[in-house]
Amino acid sequence: MPVLLLCYGEPRAKTLLKEAIEARYGLNPPALDSLKLEFEGSAPFKVAFVRSWVPVTSEAYFVFPTRLRWDFTVKPFGLPVQRGADAYDGETFRMVRGKASEAQDEAQALEAARRRLLLITAILLTPLSETFVQVHNADGLSFDATNAKFGDTVRLTLREDRTLASASVECFNHEAEKHQRLTFHLSPEQSPINGLMLPSEMTMTWDDEVFYKVRPIQAQPNAALDDALFRLEQDA
Repeated sequence: MPVLLLCYGEPRAKTLLKEAIEARYGLNPPALDSLKLEFEGSAPFKVAFVRSWVPVTSEAYFVFPTRLRWDFTVKPFGLPVQRGADAYDGETFRMVRGKASEAQDEAQALEAARRRLLLITAILLTPLSETFVQVHNADGLSFDATNAKFGDTVRLTLREDRTLASASVECFNHEAEKHQRLTFHLSPEQSPINGLMLPSEMTMTWDDEVFYKVRPIQAQPNAALDDALFRLEQDA
């Protein structure tokens, strides 16, 4: 069956979205209401004046278009394992670093959480086809997708074969305490993970600085996810 787009906007942008969905999933794209993903990869870690790449594992949970949670474990060589989590339940953004937790409901924190969720939505493509999204033309093989309720916008750039090359948003970086462009750069190779076609590798950058390289290893489309998970009241 042909790809059905319920989003609205400019015809050229809708055509690019349709072609990107077909390049990822063919003519039978999945309907994603929720998703659990597991990743493994590496991240830069600085000790004294030495900066090296160390192993990282992550678990990510999403309910589209309102909730996200991202848990990560950093395993620096010869040092204690470090864990953290970020979560957004649609009203409050929460962070845990080690044993310290913090809840934030100011506009800047909520905007950052919404935009990160929209970025993941864009990477998966099919949630962008829903009615809460408006698409707009951009240059070349790029187009913008906007959450019509909040006005948050993600830029998507395709390759000539219409696979998704990158997606990016302007977003507040809590670690650096400033606004930067958060970008996911996606490999041209794609792999089926539990029946869900995903980019084989993803590299994440704040502006031009790489901070994360991961590959998906497990996926659970439309997983049953309790609301408490997104309030950090339930262990992942």
